Amino acid sequence: MSNDKTTTTTPRLIPSTRFTLALLVSFALFIQYAQRISISMSIVCMVDRNNYDTLSNLTSYPDETDDQTSTVPTKYGSQLLKDKKFAWSELQQQILLGSYWFGYIFTLVPSFAHGPLFPTTYTFWSVWAVPAEKSTLTSIGFCSGSLGISVMMLTGGLLCRYVSSGWVYIFLLSALFGFIWLPLWLWLVADSPQTHRTISENERNYICEKLGLVASDKKKKTFSLSSLPWMKFIKSKPIIALLITECCNLFGLFFVYTNVGKILTEIHRVPPQYAGYILAGGFILMPISSLSAGVIADFLSKTNKMSLTNIRKLFNSLTSFIPAICMVILCFCDHTRQIFGIITVIILLIASALAYGSGYIVNFGDVIPAYSSIIFGIITAIATFTALFANVIAGVVIQRPVLEDWRKIFILFSIVYFIGGLAYIVLGSAVPRKWATLKSQEEQKVNDTISEEETVLMRELELGKK
Repeated sequence: MSNDKTTTTTPRLIPSTRFTLALLVSFALFIQYAQRISISMSIVCMVDRNNYDTLSNLTSYPDETDDQTSTVPTKYGSQLLKDKKFAWSELQQQILLGSYWFGYIFTLVPSFAHGPLFPTTYTFWSVWAVPAEKSTLTSIGFCSGSLGISVMMLTGGLLCRYVSSGWVYIFLLSALFGFIWLPLWLWLVADSPQTHRTISENERNYICEKLGLVASDKKKKTFSLSSLPWMKFIKSKPIIALLITECCNLFGLFFVYTNVGKILTEIHRVPPQYAGYILAGGFILMPISSLSAGVIADFLSKTNKMSLTNIRKLFNSLTSFIPAICMVILCFCDHTRQIFGIITVIILLIASALAYGSGYIVNFGDVIPAYSSIIFGIITAIATFTALFANVIAGVVIQRPVLEDWRKIFILFSIVYFIGGLAYIVLGSAVPRKWATLKSQEEQKVNDTISEEETVLMRELELGKK
């Protein structure tokens, strides 16, 4: 025990093992979002816009020799090969865009494919990120999602413009990223500092000391679902706040992610090839926003400028109320106010990223560190199921690609964003619950011993009464 409690110096963050892990988590989320946005970007060049009005209720897949193909001129005036196009109605497009989230819900609980990535990240950082660095490390990991979107937007725009059936290569490119990441993750990552093969002794002791863990304890801590304090989860106001906030934010955010290309091309009449470039710039600014939020949050916390609860409420308010305002502004932006509409969309994206730096996304690890991954997975499944209706509602309401139809949706999402921000202000907190904090192996043994003694005592009392 004396070796585990030796005085340690604070190891630098860059370079370090925990920073390397943050980069790998970041790369993982980069890939997830790149693969997630592939369909949203591809659909712009998959759908035959020339037949949109006349064939809005039909679904067809033209043969390669069919004359119903389009040609896209290059900037030099030549023509590319024939494209494969679909004649899908707006409702069919919205159902297709929302199909990813149906699969996402069913992979959250069994931990398969994209489903477990976000929830398990919370468990990962609960044993790797010390309190003074939590916002910074989590923001590094989470910020790359928008970067993955920007890369796919940029490359997708190029592929749609210059390659015949370029949408096929958008899917192939996002798959390639996954094959690059997998061996790096398997080689360089471990479940905890205690089991990592190459971490320095000083860094291991530093992390364990700050988190109250035993450096020599390499056993995995497991628990059954029946042992979880479910009633405390249900009655906890901060968890209720996270549930409402995430449902409202994802309801709007998923719609924005899957339709932002259509908003620019249909409402603001931006050519599809240029819409990719514009959105790439917006999504590149998102990780900067997220990282800035994380660094500023850690600075405010270290210098005691604000309490952690107020810091989380500040950034969560920005990530909820700014998009609400942007939705209202978009109600008045058609193609005649194209520049103003583009700027509004970019501001909406930047504000949405604040949640990943110091908003509700990070707050799960503050309130319930021991169960953050489980609760995040459950709440995200509920929120994702709720968000699925966003695309369905949009498909029903938007009958024509005109601002008059889109305006109804913008007003709805503005109200939803506002409700989410208000709920967090009233019920949110960053104070960890006593029943949900991480415990060392020794503390757990003490608790187990007390529980066993109480059980024996109760049995003896019952026998005495008989």
